[in-house]
Amino acid sequence: MGEPPAGACARVPIPPSIAAPGALRTAPGDRARIAGDAFRLGHRPALDGVRGVAILTVLVYHLTWGIGRDPLDGSLFPRGGYLGVDIFFVLSGFLITTLLIQEWDRTGGISLRHFYARRALRLLPALALVLVAAAVVAVVAPAVGYESSFLAPETTEMRWSSIGVVLLYAANWASIYPPSTGFTLGALGHTWSLAIEEQFYLVWPIALRFLLRRGLGRRQIAALAGMGILVSAFVRALVWQSTGSWIRAYVGSDVRADALLTGCAVGLLATAGLLPRSRRGRQALAGGAAIAAVGLGWIVVAAPPANA
Repeated sequence: MGEPPAGACARVPIPPSIAAPGALRTAPGDRARIAGDAFRLGHRPALDGVRGVAILTVLVYHLTWGIGRDPLDGSLFPRGGYLGVDIFFVLSGFLITTLLIQEWDRTGGISLRHFYARRALRLLPALALVLVAAAVVAVVAPAVGYESSFLAPETTEMRWSSIGVVLLYAANWASIYPPSTGFTLGALGHTWSLAIEEQFYLVWPIALRFLLRRGLGRRQIAALAGMGILVSAFVRALVWQSTGSWIRAYVGSDVRADALLTGCAVGLLATAGLLPRSRRGRQALAGGAAIAAVGLGWIVVAAPPANA
């Protein structure tokens, strides 16, 4: 066989995951999986189902607040429906982390500009509609003589300040530390969870990109996420024991970080190729998931109310 023509090697295409800046800083074990059988998210209807169940449990919990009671002890039913928020946070952490890692594998980097643009396009239109509706109610309700601290806070200043707080994604902290006496978010009170999501979107992509650029592997970053989970749980216990404030222990970003970081850790381990590949391993994983779902269902029914 003859020698290859001069320059032939220059024409050999280089995979983007290797050629892109920053790709060589990926941990060796992670790089080996990029071209192999690494986990790919794609569209998974089962995750849509999990999201739907999480939302449904929260809706049912709030609907039964005024119209449904447990026939055994008169408490809200399902009493643990608020745990749907935790499920949603875990799912959010998993999806965002997986998508960011796949972008890193594909391009060798994480574009924060593109990430935040996608988040804005996904979330801002719906939020804008809600805030416009809230503004209309805030103006019209007092004009027609309707007074309700839930639909329209008492003063004009408070009505507009509540909309501003939501727009700044600070609703959870405003619920804990009201910016003024008698402040209430009214019908916008549910936006506390959206605020935590946006705060997570602001911090996690930057932190993940920094850690990947420093050469940390996915297992190492998952271990750091695990430490964050423990710290968050400890802070929640400390807050509850020291203050007895259920609202502080329920909607604070620091005490909610454990659910988000749990999803992040699972996404990191999945993209590191640590999911079972054999048929038996996948069956065991499916069985464990079924047991966890049953256990979670029981907790949703039997858990005490959030403010108990």
